[in-house]
Amino acid sequence: TIYGGQGTETLSGDGGNDTIYAGRGEQIVFGGTGSDIIHGAAGWQTLDGGDGSDTIYGGTGTQFLMGDGGSDLIFGGAGSQTLWGGVGSDTLWAGSGTQILDGNAGSDILHAGGGNDTLTGGAGRDVFAFDRASSGRDVITDFRVGQDMIEVEKGNSGLASLRLSDLFLHLATGKDGAAVLTLGSGATITLTGISTDQLAKLVKEIGKNAVYKKTDVTLKGDVDQLIDLALKTFGRVDVLWNNAGIMPISFFEEGNLEEWERMVDVNIKGVLYGIHAVLPAMLKAGKGHILSTSSTAGLKIFPSTGVYSATKSAVKSIMEGLREELAGKIKVTTLYPGAVSTELGRDITSKRVFEMIGKMGPMASMEADAIADAVIYAISQPEDIGVNEITIRPLQQAI
Repeated sequence: TIYGGQGTETLSGDGGNDTIYAGRGEQIVFGGTGSDIIHGAAGWQTLDGGDGSDTIYGGTGTQFLMGDGGSDLIFGGAGSQTLWGGVGSDTLWAGSGTQILDGNAGSDILHAGGGNDTLTGGAGRDVFAFDRASSGRDVITDFRVGQDMIEVEKGNSGLASLRLSDLFLHLATGKDGAAVLTLGSGATITLTGISTDQLAKLVKEIGKNAVYKKTDVTLKGDVDQLIDLALKTFGRVDVLWNNAGIMPISFFEEGNLEEWERMVDVNIKGVLYGIHAVLPAMLKAGKGHILSTSSTAGLKIFPSTGVYSATKSAVKSIMEGLREELAGKIKVTTLYPGAVSTELGRDITSKRVFEMIGKMGPMASMEADAIADAVIYAISQPEDIGVNEITIRPLQQAI
């Protein structure tokens, strides 16, 4: 048992199982080959766990906490600290300060604390964990798609600010950008849509790792140019999300032929154009993930949704065919959202539909970030796991 005083000292635990307390001075605390418990105090210190499986507590100062060859448990204190996991499978907990958590070689669990932390995954299968206390302004680096996992405790509102700096996300967003904000803040991302004002605003909020291009998904040339922009800017496309869609529902006897044709063009052809544009690059790279948004209306038809449901059912068929053909090569995911609080309903022109909706009374709906969470779940799975379908509804939605 070694207690450091207030001076500048080197405290070394050798081959035994030691308990070492660093004092308030500038100290180097070294746990030897045994399994040590090391407590950092308020000073500027280096706490080094030796080859054993150590428990290291960072104090309130600016400290370097290093787990060595064993599987270590490292707790960051209130200061600005660096928590470094050694070659073992370590668990690193960030404290309330602004800290750097580096998982290194093992399969580590990195917990963000209350500060603005940087979590770096190593060569193993790492878990980046964010509980309710995390700040929501954390940075993830070296996130490996198909290998690492992200866990977010329910109630954490900070997910929108995660920066996935090694994850390339190129999303076709349609008219609603809320899901993009949740997914893409700080990520390397290519945005597309109709509103250039909204796209420019999103890119400004996301930062330098984002570009945008106004795109009409009903025009094959526009979609090709979008994918070309992503490839030229970032070198590859790991993920494509075909999310553009319109829903001008009406009754057949109203005869709104132009609206029917427009739904076919956007909801079906837009998906096909996206697949056609991105697939060669993904096949050449030997990996990729294509997601498309269908709808629960594609699973069940209701009065006035006949054409819309048909287009979303077509997306289901297209994506299932794509999955079967590309099994083992490209990941394929189809999303079936229920009611979502977006601008999707603004395309409705039918007075009869508005009257029908009015008689139904208030309807439960989800926020767009619920869909973004589902996408993050799908794209964060290990390389050998494919999430093929996700159906997500408000709890109160029965149909």
